[in-house]
Amino acid sequence: MLINSFLIPDEYLNKIGTGLYLSTSKLDHCCAPNCVYTYNGTEQIIRALTYIEQPSPDKMFVTYIDNAMPSWERRLQLNENYYFYCQCSWCVDEAKHIDRLMTSVKCPNSWCFGFSGITKDDTGQTQLLSCSGCGKTDFPVEYAREIVRLVREMAKGACIELKLWQKAVEYGELAWTQKIKCVPHPSPSLGLQLFEQGKLLTNTGNIDKAWEIFLKAANILQITHGTENNMYLELEDLIEQCEIVLDLPV
Repeated sequence: MLINSFLIPDEYLNKIGTGLYLSTSKLDHCCAPNCVYTYNGTEQIIRALTYIEQPSPDKMFVTYIDNAMPSWERRLQLNENYYFYCQCSWCVDEAKHIDRLMTSVKCPNSWCFGFSGITKDDTGQTQLLSCSGCGKTDFPVEYAREIVRLVREMAKGACIELKLWQKAVEYGELAWTQKIKCVPHPSPSLGLQLFEQGKLLTNTGNIDKAWEIFLKAANILQITHGTENNMYLELEDLIEQCEIVLDLPV
């Protein structure tokens, strides 16, 4: 029950309950899945993210966790909650590249425009990836770890709470432009992040940019959530409102 149960979120990924869905329980995990499950209330809906020839449980994969994390964090969560060590392509073939992007920090050499990042080996020891520009590896791991910690502060959320909309937009822009490089496509969480970014932009009066971001969100959410989903319908309304304000043909 603990392993095969699913957290049930609302359209905005807020947890509303837990359920057991026998069909989805047959699907294996992949950090770069070809299927996604969403919910309409407590009804679970499985949608393909790409074409699957002759779909069957052995050809369909979902992610059991939030895959917008470095490989060592994904593997730790999977091991603690599902008791296996992930060997999917996203954890093996793409791990070093994706980990570098997710934890990237600017090289401390003032003349270098490269970046480094942190990773962990199989024993859990933190390692510093070499700089993509100068190849430097001898600056302290604490340098990268501290900057990554600061980047992960809830800056955007704090700005929203304080109604500092422009600052929230700036942090949101940094977040989604980085995330789009680090998650498999299409990603439901990226679609939701773009949706939220568009709404922040409307609060600043930047309607033309909001419209562009809403369209990006729609391209993702129509695949991951479907065009009948309540959030997608709300997104369609916001796109139409932007087009009216911008005097675009609807």
